[in-house]
Amino acid sequence: MSARIYVSVPHQMYLTHLSLTNFRSFARLDLDVPRRVVLLVGSNAQGKTSVLEAVYFLAAFTSFQTHVDRQLVNFVEAKKSLAVGRLVAEYTRGPASHRLEVRLILEPVGVNGTRLRKEALLDASSARWRRSSGTSTPSSSSRRWPGSSRAGPRNAAVT
Repeated sequence: MSARIYVSVPHQMYLTHLSLTNFRSFARLDLDVPRRVVLLVGSNAQGKTSVLEAVYFLAAFTSFQTHVDRQLVNFVEAKKSLAVGRLVAEYTRGPASHRLEVRLILEPVGVNGTRLRKEALLDASSARWRRSSGTSTPSSSSRRWPGSSRAGPRNAAVT
């Protein structure tokens, strides 16, 4: 007699809306995502990969294209003294709807320098994170990211 293994998936997650501001080649993009297969079609350099990268970044808090997150901010916007790239995802998981907003902020430091500051807002609750080695460390034991048993972005500490 063979054994059966059942995997329980509590709730599926669906992306319902994606909004990008100053992300990669996009100055602005608002996209309602249907709850079926989506096919991205277009000529080269029109932003198909950037849309996929945005979804990936919102899921994993890292890029599959670059290890330098400041490159995610639109190159025209990045020339300004204060530049902000913004990614917003609205999604459902089971009966609940959520909104995740990530801000990539290039701000001046010192005389000629800039630094990238990242902020995440989940259902209007603010959290900042910094790179760390190892696993996530929550700033409060009750902070959890919806749809995850993790305390925050992978390889990041919520502060």
